[in-house]
Amino acid sequence: MQDDAGKGSSCYPVNEPYVQAFPIPEIFFGLLFEGRLTLAECYALSKPFLSWQMVLIGDPLYRPFKNDAN
Repeated sequence: MQDDAGKGSSCYPVNEPYVQAFPIPEIFFGLLFEGRLTLAECYALSKPFLSWQMVLIGDPLYRPFKNDAN
C-alpha cells in the first residue's frame, strides 16, 4: 500500500505461515479507512493470531486516512 506522498507499507511472511496467519483484509482495511488507529494497531487487531512468521514493514504510527476530527 502506498499513498500519494510515497509513504507505504507491506506485510511479508518470513517463513511459510499459511494463509490463516495473514491479517484479515476486511478487518485490516476497515480499521485503516476509519482513520482512528495507526498501521501497527490495525495490523495487530486484524491478525487471527500473533506469529513471528509475519513481518509488517512500514511506519507503525502511519495513519494514511487520519481524520482530524478524531
